[in-house]
Amino acid sequence: MNAADLITKGWELTVSWRNEAKILKSPFNYSVKAILSDSRAWITKYDNPDGKLSDYYVGYEIGTIFGFVSNELFQSPDELKNHANQGMLWTYPDKVPPLDQVILRLKI
Repeated sequence: MNAADLITKGWELTVSWRNEAKILKSPFNYSVKAILSDSRAWITKYDNPDGKLSDYYVGYEIGTIFGFVSNELFQSPDELKNHANQGMLWTYPDKVPPLDQVILRLKI
């Protein structure tokens, strides 16, 4: 049983060359091959009822790295002590990510 369904789209280019040459009256066979490819995959079905970012979810692109945008850093210990509750950043209700979450478009 598979845990998820996904769709993959991509392309591949293969160029190869084979030849035979005579070296000291003996046949010498050689070949050269180069392959270039790219692909992307997205989850289309996965059971993640809590919408946890630490797990796969529908629409997740495999290899995506998330980051957060910050307007500023804490300037004092008091600001750090009195900051807003950040607990909801790890899950998002109704599959809507927080406004400051961005996808960095890096692949691992």
